[in-house]
Amino acid sequence: MKQKHKIQLTTLTPVCIGTGSKLSPYADYVIDEQHKKIYYVNQELVKSRLEENMKLIDEYVAGVTSGMDNNRSLFRLENFLKNRLKIDIRKEHRLQMDCEAKGSKELYTIVKNGGLQPYIPGSSLKGAIKTALLYDWLTNNAEGKKIIEELLRSPKGEKGNKAIEKMLNQFNPGLSDTSLIEVNQMRCIDTKRLHIKKGNMVIPQAWESIVKNTLSTLTYSERQYEQFKPLTWAECCRVINQYSKAGNQCEWDILSDIAGDKMRDDIYDKLYDFHEAMNNDINEADEHTAFLKLGSGKGYYLNSVGLAMFNADKSENKTAFLRFLKQVGFGKVFKKETRRMEDYDLDPYDFPITRVIDVNKLQPIGWIKLKLEK
Repeated sequence: MKQKHKIQLTTLTPVCIGTGSKLSPYADYVIDEQHKKIYYVNQELVKSRLEENMKLIDEYVAGVTSGMDNNRSLFRLENFLKNRLKIDIRKEHRLQMDCEAKGSKELYTIVKNGGLQPYIPGSSLKGAIKTALLYDWLTNNAEGKKIIEELLRSPKGEKGNKAIEKMLNQFNPGLSDTSLIEVNQMRCIDTKRLHIKKGNMVIPQAWESIVKNTLSTLTYSERQYEQFKPLTWAECCRVINQYSKAGNQCEWDILSDIAGDKMRDDIYDKLYDFHEAMNNDINEADEHTAFLKLGSGKGYYLNSVGLAMFNADKSENKTAFLRFLKQVGFGKVFKKETRRMEDYDLDPYDFPITRVIDVNKLQPIGWIKLKLEK
């Protein structure tokens, strides 16, 4: 009989489990920057009002299209709704939430039940934990260690990659979706990619998110998989924390090495303090508590076997790991002069070169705590 456990999940930073969809500021939502609110357009109401005055359809379509094609469009959705369709977005909306995002950007959406209440899918948790289990096998199992050594010698080795894929498919931790989360525990945030050497922030994105300190629950079922014994919750926590600590330590070390470079002091201090505190939390966790990163902004080392390879390469310059990165496609840039993708200076000690951060809090996103409810 499968043993089931009730687990409490706490978000430690904003968490964004994306749907792959985006909303347009020219058709789908309006931001009130003064009052820090976002209002989602009631599309059924818009459709109804347009049907009442068919002459406005062309005007509406032209405005939405021009906005999508040109960020400097003069079309303002809120003005059109109020003045042409007589819709007060603050009173007649589909959804409303707090908002820290600014400007006219596409809004990346998160998983929600019926498009309203957010939750964290069991599939997202399962994928993150499977990666942790794979890391444990590659790091502590004799066969797994051999695979890593083979990949360091030959990054595109077919045998090694097939063995990793086979092992990953064997892991099958049983996790349910979390309980539904109240709408007031959502917030729209601005994220950017921080270039850790230049210190600037690029690629702005607006995201729906589940806010920090949100509580929900899920069920964990101990399952038998392949030749392995059922994975107890305590063993699952050990594996997760081992992986999260290694990835977090890697980030912490990279930040330490670039101290004094071009990064703003406030950004550096916030990130350094965050990773230091996370390291302490993982070290002090009891056997039934685990810390995990998932969703958007997860980053390279907590989303691949690269962490096992980085740690396995004991050479001073990480020569084998660097060769692996280049052979799998990292470290290339398009050169206009030659019209070709060419290698540039790729340093394994500051890879990857960008990190996704919450612009307002100057911290990573995606961290959660999982704790057994007794």
